[in-house]
Amino acid sequence: MFLPLVTLKAFIFQVLSDDGSCKQAVAGVLIDRIVDGQSANTVNTGPYCKARQRLPLKELRAATTAAGLRLHNQSLAAWRWKSYKVVLTDGATVQMPDTPKNQADFPQLDSQKPDLGFPIARMAVLISLAAGTVLDYSLGAY
Repeated sequence: MFLPLVTLKAFIFQVLSDDGSCKQAVAGVLIDRIVDGQSANTVNTGPYCKARQRLPLKELRAATTAAGLRLHNQSLAAWRWKSYKVVLTDGATVQMPDTPKNQADFPQLDSQKPDLGFPIARMAVLISLAAGTVLDYSLGAY
């Protein structure tokens, strides 16, 4: 039921929602299925959370950046700043789920006591000013 596209749509809905919970994301999938005349899915969040872990990140990154670059390059002249194709940079940190793999890839800060903090990732993004799309991004340990 949670094919990659359904899972990605639910995840985007989850991130953009006020609540941000898996329960609300699964409820959104349930509503979509009922509206489309399909059978109802369970409201159990386990299958959705497992499906999120199976998302093909390499392919999603390639699709995101390819689409972003294409829209950036095709942006109308009126959307550009003084005819320039301006690229913005932004950065943020995000807490990661506390899993052994995330701890290995994004270790806790030395100032945190062992086993009392979450892995933190640092993210840098290149964004098209004209199109508002992501052109590229990078993740690393904090």
